[in-house]
This record gives sequence, structure tokens and C-alpha cells, in this order.
Amino acid sequence: MRNIAIFAAALAASALPSTPSPQIFTGDTATGPVYFGAFPSIPVPFFVTVSGEYTSTQTSTSLVYDPTLDEMVPYDSYLQIFTNFIDPSDDELNLLRANDDYLPGSVNSQIVITLSENQQYIALLGSVFSGDVGEVVLTITGPAEVGLRAVDPLAF
Repeated sequence: MRNIAIFAAALAASALPSTPSPQIFTGDTATGPVYFGAFPSIPVPFFVTVSGEYTSTQTSTSLVYDPTLDEMVPYDSYLQIFTNFIDPSDDELNLLRANDDYLPGSVNSQIVITLSENQQYIALLGSVFSGDVGEVVLTITGPAEVGLRAVDPLAF
């Protein structure tokens, strides 16, 4: 009887929903960025296979020079989420949401947004200050895996 109880507990545990692994993209806005005005940025096209609420977080450990303070300061990220494509001549066309600092005193960006399955999205990673470049990390989590797509330069 004890073996049946252990088997039943193991079977119940295996039926628990699993949490998908976060999708992580790393890049450097100093190497191969797309420029929107004076803002070097990295476009990261992606899609989701299940509609729902997703959290996109952009972080950086880079330091940049602040001429006003005459010292190195943390890279201040700026994250934007677009649908379909980005038009450099109209930076608000297809813009779903943008974020600079999601916590007081933070230099990281985060967007929590409901996304639809099989829709093309583009996360645009950059800094809030023109000309600043650095290493960036984008982490996307949600109810399902996130797929990355190759960048089509003609879409920008």
C-alpha cells in the first residue's frame, strides 16, 4: 500500500505545470547597432506561441562616462516593444510600450505586457541617453517559450 501512495504522489507531482525557461538575449550596442537618431540600439525580433502576460527586462552591467559628473556611471537602459516593424521616420508607429527605469533609483527597464500568439514583436534595446553604448541583456518570461527571429534589415 505504501508503494501505491508514493507512486500516486510522484504521478501528481509530474502533472504540475512546468514553468518555461526564460528567453535571454545578450548583445552590445557598440557593435552592430541600428541608429535611431543618435541612439544606438539593438532590435530583437521575437514571437510567442501562447497568448498571455509576458515580462521583458533589459539590464546592463556596463559603465558609461557622464561628462556632467565627470565620472563613470551605470548604463541607463531604455526598452521599447513594437509590433510588426519599426519605422525610423516615425518612432511611435507600432510602438506598444516603452520603459526607462522600472524601479526608483534603477537604471534597468522592464515592460509587463499581454502579447498574442504568432504575432511578430520587436524589442528595441538601447539607452535613454544618446550616444551611450554598452552590453545589454534582455530576459523575456511568460506562460510559454519565446522564439527569436533573425533580424530583417529591410524592416527597419
